[in-house]
Amino acid sequence: MLTLYETSQPVAAVPVIRSLMADAVTAGWVLVVPDGWKALVSEGSRTRAAVLGDALAANAQCPDAASEARRQEYAEQVKALGAAPPSYKRFEQRLRALEGTENMYMV
Repeated sequence: MLTLYETSQPVAAVPVIRSLMADAVTAGWVLVVPDGWKALVSEGSRTRAAVLGDALAANAQCPDAASEARRQEYAEQVKALGAAPPSYKRFEQRLRALEGTENMYMV
């Protein structure tokens, strides 16, 4: 990121900076919301299960048993933890849960 800025490419650094800010907000949200870690893990597992399912469907002629087992493992993890609440799924709502981040969404 600093390299992009130092080489006069600050616009290229913007997505990296935004990702870092989003990760920092998510980490703070996980700390202040009871069972926030469950939402983080559940949503990650849901996403991985969906991607693996799509990949397996695209390659239907040669399904990979190990990948299907992993997909099922992710799906079971989502069931065990419960689905992530809307307050996790929307970045703006994660911001609202943290004091001092009221205007950060506009950045």
